[in-house]
Amino acid sequence: MRPSVLAKWLAGNVMQSVQITGQGIAFDRSGIFEGIELQTPNDTLRKRRGSPFDAATLLCAVYREAGLPARVVIGFGLEDEDDKDLEFLKGNQDKELRAWVEFALYDERDGTVTWIPVDIVQMREKGSRMRPDFMNRPQAYFGTNDELDSVVPFSFHFFPPTTVRSYSGSNAPGFWGWFVAPTSPEWAIQSIRFNLKSASTRGSSRGG
Repeated sequence: MRPSVLAKWLAGNVMQSVQITGQGIAFDRSGIFEGIELQTPNDTLRKRRGSPFDAATLLCAVYREAGLPARVVIGFGLEDEDDKDLEFLKGNQDKELRAWVEFALYDERDGTVTWIPVDIVQMREKGSRMRPDFMNRPQAYFGTNDELDSVVPFSFHFFPPTTVRSYSGSNAPGFWGWFVAPTSPEWAIQSIRFNLKSASTRGSSRGG
């Protein structure tokens, strides 16, 4: 089975196996974003439910187990293209954060690697079951995703590198952390804030 065919078959089966529930986003007591609450891929598969971030993590784990190089991508985007300026998670708007999976295809002819996006969360929003002939027809959110035009990827991991420490009152992974010498403080406060601005567009052109 070709890697792209295997990736499509696995994505369809994982999508049908997991119900998307919860937000998966952790805030501190004052409402400041701290990180992502995650369960293990085994727990997601056993419970057959999880947050959008749990679903993406499970698919990534399945791809790797099958021998497909894969990574999770976390991005921050506009929910509405009319929103030209959007402050990160203003008012705890969780849907601004998105996660999807990319698997790698290697071209032996020129030695290049292409990362193919797969978003089973968006697939699930269109329906909980795949069409019987989904393997023989184009599948939305597999290989192409026009919605990513308004999404800025900012991380390939939920946990910071092991050489740093992430500070979170909820113990949720915070994407990044601190390396403090000679010793780390017993407690600290860290948060993340972004500003996303859309470029003006003319005619049929798009920008972000």
